[in-house]
Amino acid sequence: MTDLNKKIKFNNNKLLKFELLSDGRTARIIEEYIIELNNDKIIIPVGFETDFASVPRIFWFFIPPWGRYSVPAVIHDFLYQTGKVSRKKADKIFKKLMEELNINPFKINIIYSAVRIWGWIEWDKERKKNNTY
Repeated sequence: MTDLNKKIKFNNNKLLKFELLSDGRTARIIEEYIIELNNDKIIIPVGFETDFASVPRIFWFFIPPWGRYSVPAVIHDFLYQTGKVSRKKADKIFKKLMEELNINPFKINIIYSAVRIWGWIEWDKERKKNNTY
């Protein structure tokens, strides 16, 4: 992936389409979603499963798992699950996507800091699951 200082194109402004699964927390993507970051494309395939923002329930009053940051969270989940970029790069992309959507900078910093501090747990889990250590 290239420099993150350029404009991002969110699937021609289409909505992210998903179905909520029976656990009430996980969703399955039902229509391919593409994001362009400079000349690179990230394609979220049909069938990809996400929990959006992995926020512990105790903090949902301040940062719920769904919000204006849902698309960046799904893309972040995809990058973590696939390991297509480094963890640090995935986190930076997540932050940049939130900035592009004009999310409150304070909220971005809280979310980004939490991901940098605790994201290694999910990152390691995915690397073990996919045998990509």
